Amino acid sequence: MKLNKIVQLILLASLFSQASAQVNEYVLENGLKLLVKQDRRAPVAVSQVWYKVGASYETDGTTGVSHVLEHMMFKGTEKHGEGEFSRIISENGGRENAFTGDDYTA
Repeated sequence: MKLNKIVQLILLASLFSQASAQVNEYVLENGLKLLVKQDRRAPVAVSQVWYKVGASYETDGTTGVSHVLEHMMFKGTEKHGEGEFSRIISENGGRENAFTGDDYTA
């Protein structure tokens, strides 16, 4: 029983050490802000792009535009055809997801 408590305390302490890991902030010349947080618990990388646009920025006549723009990313560009972005991510073991909120689109 005592060993179980010790294991629980060790697990709890490791959670707090990861939660307090340092976040480094960088701002590129074009104004893009990067937040980087290292977490070496698994050999993976996560990338998220968040835009300061969402439903609260929309006015009458433009409601839903943030959500439409979110979906346009998957439609392709002049350089990359429809579905190519998704294919590249998938071929490299990744997953993708997008969402829109009141103050952000990711």
